[in-house]
Amino acid sequence: MKKLSKLGVVTLYALLVLSGVAQADIKEGKNGIYREFVKISSFEGIGYSMDSVTHLCFASASKLIGMLIPCENLSRRPGWGSIITWVKPSSEDAS
Repeated sequence: MKKLSKLGVVTLYALLVLSGVAQADIKEGKNGIYREFVKISSFEGIGYSMDSVTHLCFASASKLIGMLIPCENLSRRPGWGSIITWVKPSSEDAS
């Protein structure tokens, strides 16, 4: 079971790194939920979700179960900074 968990984390990390290559549209859903799916290949991609009411952000590999991620990190992706308004840019971004 631990190997599967490690493999899942490594896969999600790889997809997060590769997701900077492609760009997708952010869709506003019902009740303050925003979503984006970045397609990396014909069968792989990374999904981002953000709940603007609870201020929670998630990432998921290929539309599977997501994991909680810092909204500050998601706000660095193109398009998300204007939606995630409750986080302040880190000192690295303020150069």
